[in-house]
Amino acid sequence: MDSLNKVLLVTRYTFVEVIKSKIMILTAVIGIALLLISFIGSEFTYGVPERVALDFGMGMLTISAVAIAIFMGVTLISKEVETRTVHMILARPVTRWSFLLGRMFGISSVLFLNISILGVLTIAFYLYLGGNYSSLLIWSLFFAFLESILMLMVVVFFSLLTNITASVIYSVIIYFAGHGISELMNLTFVKANSLFQVLVSGFSIVIPDLSKLNIKNHLVYNADVPFDYLIGTSIYSLFYFFTLILITVFIFNKKSLD
Repeated sequence: MDSLNKVLLVTRYTFVEVIKSKIMILTAVIGIALLLISFIGSEFTYGVPERVALDFGMGMLTISAVAIAIFMGVTLISKEVETRTVHMILARPVTRWSFLLGRMFGISSVLFLNISILGVLTIAFYLYLGGNYSSLLIWSLFFAFLESILMLMVVVFFSLLTNITASVIYSVIIYFAGHGISELMNLTFVKANSLFQVLVSGFSIVIPDLSKLNIKNHLVYNADVPFDYLIGTSIYSLFYFFTLILITVFIFNKKSLD
């Protein structure tokens, strides 16, 4: 129970720290831009303005969450090490794993707040333009959150192994690879070459298949998504998330902070 309290304390500290960094101003700016672009796009679209608004809204929401995860997550630990704040915190005593989890959960709470705000704006404008409510709206927001915390874990993992610039580059590569891995497996030359099949299959195990979390097209065009798929994808994403947490905690516990 004492360890949990320490995790919650660091989580609260991190959440307040990020909010004070004016990240929510960026969220507000994105929200206003989202509404303006959606409105302008809907005005120039005949017959389906609500689809345009939903497409723009969900797209900008996801991109902003992933961007915040990468660019806030890359300095999540390194900044504390460079300023030597981590030494004061760990001397209290706060264990390394509770400090790391608290930092990650703090950023995750900011991501949840960001997605919630932009999600409410997107759904409200979509319904205002005549769209129909669907449970996939909530699932789409949930998947956007899962994608953002997965990328947060990826960038924190890399930040413990290399410098800030390389961490961002590697994370962006993982992001695009994660969205393209399923399409790559369906290419004719991959299917025709057993070696490429093995390599791509290996990459698909190491790299999370982020395309599974993209149900925007189903949402925009009112296509059904099986409930089993939604649950299975959620479990798949959470498995990667907690696996990365365990690996990252192990690395952080072994890492020299001098």
